Amino acid sequence: MASLLVEGGRVSSVSGLPTKVIGEKLTIDQLLEISHPAPPIWSPQGNRIAFMRELDGAADLWWTTQEHDGPVPVTSEAGSDNPDTVSGFAWTASGDQLLYVLRGNLYRYDIDSGSVEALISDGSLSDGPTLTADGLKIALVRDGQPWIGSFPGLDGSFVVDSEGTFRDLVWSPDGRFLAVLHSSSETIVEDAAVLMGDKVEFTRHETNPTDLGVIDVVSGGLRWLERSDAYASEAAFSSGGMLAWQEIAHNAKQRRILVASPLDWSPRVVVDEYDEAWWTLTYLQTGPRWSPDIERFVFLSERDGWTHVYLLNASDPAPEAFPLTAGEFEVEEPVWSPDGRTLLLAANRGSLTERGLHLLEVPMTEGELRELEPISQLRGTSMFPRWRPDGEVVAFLHADPENPLDLWVQEPRPDAAEQLTDTWPEGAVEDQLIAPQTVRFSSADGELVPAQIFLPRDYSDRTGPVPVVVWVHGGGIRQNRYGWHPNRVYAMFYGFHQYLLQQGFMVVTVDYRGSIGYGRDFRQGQYLDLGGRDLDDVLATVRYLERIDDVDIGKVAVWGISYGGYLTMQALVKAPTAFDAGVNIAGVIDWLDWAIDPGGLWIDGRMESPEDHRELYQQRSPIHFVDQLTRPLLILHGTADQPVPALQTFRLIDALVRADKPFEVMLYPGEEHAFLRSRTWRDAFRRVERFFDATLR
Repeated sequence: MASLLVEGGRVSSVSGLPTKVIGEKLTIDQLLEISHPAPPIWSPQGNRIAFMRELDGAADLWWTTQEHDGPVPVTSEAGSDNPDTVSGFAWTASGDQLLYVLRGNLYRYDIDSGSVEALISDGSLSDGPTLTADGLKIALVRDGQPWIGSFPGLDGSFVVDSEGTFRDLVWSPDGRFLAVLHSSSETIVEDAAVLMGDKVEFTRHETNPTDLGVIDVVSGGLRWLERSDAYASEAAFSSGGMLAWQEIAHNAKQRRILVASPLDWSPRVVVDEYDEAWWTLTYLQTGPRWSPDIERFVFLSERDGWTHVYLLNASDPAPEAFPLTAGEFEVEEPVWSPDGRTLLLAANRGSLTERGLHLLEVPMTEGELRELEPISQLRGTSMFPRWRPDGEVVAFLHADPENPLDLWVQEPRPDAAEQLTDTWPEGAVEDQLIAPQTVRFSSADGELVPAQIFLPRDYSDRTGPVPVVVWVHGGGIRQNRYGWHPNRVYAMFYGFHQYLLQQGFMVVTVDYRGSIGYGRDFRQGQYLDLGGRDLDDVLATVRYLERIDDVDIGKVAVWGISYGGYLTMQALVKAPTAFDAGVNIAGVIDWLDWAIDPGGLWIDGRMESPEDHRELYQQRSPIHFVDQLTRPLLILHGTADQPVPALQTFRLIDALVRADKPFEVMLYPGEEHAFLRSRTWRDAFRRVERFFDATLR
């Protein structure tokens, strides 16, 4: 296999990429039958595993065993006329029943008989149930307020009457206290969009910071531990009843971890980190993870430039954290073993686009760094590791170039992994899957940009030039992976790229500055520079393609979703001739408007306040430069999108019409930011395929 690591010179034709022979033809409809599992949860006895699986706008609940007794569906919403999503579930203490919330109602499912009983059927519930450790009390969010009752009797009452919405209920080990997060959002209706002289009413949402409180179940009183302009999250009780949580400042420049004792609930700051740019780990579950035995916890920090695990003894009067891992790789999802001696974690050591599972022995006191011990030889992405209660087996999710995300189990030793579920529809997927090659090329300032290249299946046999599709992921806080993506939405695009490969397109996916997995400095490359250096990274893809034999450099399209849609538009209006066509899916068009709705940590961290940087906000907003558009454009957007309100696309349409620019657009009524329904994906993919055929053939 030839290398495509390039900083200069030409790249010769490459063949011999690994493939998985499955059949002869891959269709869009087959891709839409691939479901997507969520993190597994063991039963208290460790003999069963429950998980949710998303398909066609629904998330159904399933269970299985390590002995392959399943998977068995608990709900069957996918494919129904009006699918809904299980909003949460919990095992009962006996481990032979599952409680779950669907359409606002609470149900109990019996494993042995398969029977279902409705326990609460008034449609008032918004989150899943939370049971105490002994299983005798249950907490629910009903009509946005915390409700506590006995179980299984369900004799209970509302314990708080407060405006706003409560969520993320967490019991103390003894069942005396309940930690709750609380936030409020104000709905603002205004005449916001001028469309060809007529006004259309849009709804804006203004979200306020998140507060943390503790409810005393005996007295019924609520004590607020943190009420500020920060965002509290990830509250967790230690085995001794101490509470720890994380808070992030509204401008994302400061992250703190606090603890409080049930003796007086006075908050004490034990971790305080400040970054002049912004604290970039808001995308990770980085808060405190208590040891099961003593008052110490681990947390993630990027204080040395890479995301690593740190240990802190919260019982010390002046605790200091010390690192457990170090190096030019990143760690995610540390999970304590039941005996408190080791951590199980995911890390991209050895390959930055992959995630492997590792064990780490935890010292009792500060000392030398311990070596990570890999427990799996699987390539690709392994994530969400969960110990069986006896600590002998691990359940996790895994994806690779040959397999979308599935549930696996293994003993904590190499070569013991076993696949429990198979998300391929039976007899459906019928083609050769192409694995990517990782490449790097220089951006305008010399920074090496990571990317992946997929060559079409008949590349070595082609006699003519190959059209190319360049994919730009969204979020900034994303990363293209080696193989199927663990995120549901990006797995859909990965599958569609495999479909395009069989149609004869080459596909390049680029990790521009702001992407995760490459260290803090690379993540912070967007600071006060949205649509700047990251756009240069995307444009550098074209220069890279010019050095590859057989590429039709006059037939290169760019497309992306969310922030990738923004960079697509930015490329089309700021470098009008770099690409030959573009597809913008739910991209931001006007940063000043987006800073108002939805606003929040994402934009505050990267661009600071629009009051201080108004000119920068305007210069980096494509809506002000649509008169420079010269290439074909396709726009796709859901009308129920909240992360990037459809108002952004309405204003883009208005600007394009005023500038007399041709374009295609499709709005999907009721669809969200990340499309949910199979019919939407089917229509979108077919439109994109027709668009690429028309502009690149």
